[in-house]
Amino acid sequence: MTAETCSFADYESSITVFEGSCTELICIDGNSGGCSDDDPFSSTVSWLSTPGTAYLIFVHGFSFSLGTGNFNLTITLSTPVANDVCSGAEDIAIGDVISASTVDATVDGNVTCGFVPQSPGVWYKTVGDGGLYSVDTCSNVTSFNTVISVFGGACDAPVCVDYNDDACGLSSSVTWQTNVGMEYLILVNGFFTQSGEF
Repeated sequence: MTAETCSFADYESSITVFEGSCTELICIDGNSGGCSDDDPFSSTVSWLSTPGTAYLIFVHGFSFSLGTGNFNLTITLSTPVANDVCSGAEDIAIGDVISASTVDATVDGNVTCGFVPQSPGVWYKTVGDGGLYSVDTCSNVTSFNTVISVFGGACDAPVCVDYNDDACGLSSSVTWQTNVGMEYLILVNGFFTQSGEF
């Protein structure tokens, strides 16, 4: 699900999404700071919803207290891409060129590799052979400011290997030494809240 004020907000709006009851709120996710670089006042939050669960969407000013104003709130439901979550990571091999998008993905804010993701991301996996591997989004078809994070280990406990933002313009590139037989997880998402094609 996505909740956003991207169509209109005349103040620095923020959105926080909760589940539970009004007396026992459980924070799911939140965002402030704009739907794009050109729109600093709006916000967008996407989360993987659970069927039958009621969500409480709180629209407020930045930091819960600053700013008031007018906004349009839009809620949409879409089917996330298969590799939206780590457990659905797609295989990628040396020489592969993949055309993909993060637009219908959700934010992977529970993993950290150099920074905490605030934008939708998609996952890939590859197995090391002891060589030096590289992955990048440097193609001229990339439509947004990408970030690449590489992890070793399993999805339930990924270990940051390296990450990059802006190696080739606003696109990213990571090179790392692999271990024979070790699986590596690759997360492609955007800087701040950006998403798009790559």
